Amino acid sequence: MNTEILALVPQEKREAAQTYLKTREAYPPKLVQGILFFGALISCAVLLVGGGLFWSRALPRIVIGVVFTAAGWWLSAKNEGRADWGYVFCAQLGLVIGIIGRMELIGWLVFSLDYAKEWTAFIFCAVAALSYPFFKAKIDRLFFCTWALVALLDWTQNGLLRFSARMEILSAVLCALFFGGALWIFASRRIALKPLAYAGVIACGVGLIFLFESAGINLALVLFAGIAAFCASRLPVSFKTHALICALIVVSACWLSVYALAGVVACAAGYYLRERLLEWVGMAGFAAGLAGMYYDMNTTLLAKSGWLTLAGVCVLAAYAGVRRKYAR
Repeated sequence: MNTEILALVPQEKREAAQTYLKTREAYPPKLVQGILFFGALISCAVLLVGGGLFWSRALPRIVIGVVFTAAGWWLSAKNEGRADWGYVFCAQLGLVIGIIGRMELIGWLVFSLDYAKEWTAFIFCAVAALSYPFFKAKIDRLFFCTWALVALLDWTQNGLLRFSARMEILSAVLCALFFGGALWIFASRRIALKPLAYAGVIACGVGLIFLFESAGINLALVLFAGIAAFCASRLPVSFKTHALICALIVVSACWLSVYALAGVVACAAGYYLRERLLEWVGMAGFAAGLAGMYYDMNTTLLAKSGWLTLAGVCVLAAYAGVRRKYAR
C-alpha cells in the first residue's frame, strides 16, 4: 500500500513522504493515544489545582494565559511527529496546556475589558485565527474553530445585532456560507484546513438549530438546495444526468427539512470525495432530520409510519444505485 502511495508522489518530495509513512507506522495506536491524552488531562488538573492558589494571587490572569500558551506551543512543536510514547505524551500535554492558556486569555479579554463583552465572538475568531498556524493538532484546531464559528452565529442572534429586525436571515446566510466553504475545502483537498472544514459543518448544524421555527429556516433550505445544485453541476456526468440530479434536489427540498437535506448533501459529498467522516456526519444529520419531521407531522401514527417507510425505501434504493455505479 505504501509503495502505491509513494509512486504517486513527485520525486522531489518522495523522501519526505517515505519518512512520514514510516513515522505513521511507528506511531502509537489510537487507543494508546487516547490513554496518553487522558493522562495529560490528569497532569494538567493536578498542575492547576496544585498551583491555582498561588497563581490566582501572585500573577495576573493575562500572564498565566501567556505563559501557558507559550509552554503549550513549545511542548507541541518540540514533540510533533515523534513516535515514542514519551514524546507523544509531551505533545498531548502541550495540547492541553495550550488550550488552557488561550482560554485564560479569552477570559481575561472578555471579563476584564468592559467593551469586549459584546464582541466575544470576534475575540474567539481572532484567537482561533492567530493560533491556527502555530498549534497544529487537529483536535486543537477543531475545538477553537468550532467555538469561534458558533460564537459568531450566536452573536447574530444575541449580540449587538439583537435589536435589528430579521437577523435570522443573516444567520441562515452564515450557515450556508460555512457549509459551502467546508465542501470547497474538502473538494480542494486542502489537508491543513480540514479541521476548519469540519468546524464549519458542526457550526452549520448548530446554527440550523438556532433557526428552528424562524423565517430564516426557509431561506436556509433554499440556500442549501442551491449549494447542492452547484455541487451537482461540477460532476463529470452528462447533461441528462445533471438534469435528473437537479430534479431530485428540487423534490428533496420540497419534501425534506433543511436538516435532512443538509445531511443528504454532506453524505453524498463525503461519498464522492472519499471523506468517510463527512459521510457519517451527513448520515447522522439525515437521520436527525427525519426524526424531526416524524415528530412534527400533524397526522396519525399510521401515516407517519408510512412516510418513514417510504423514506427508508428511497434511501436504500439510492444507496443501491450509487453503490452499483460507483463501487469502491
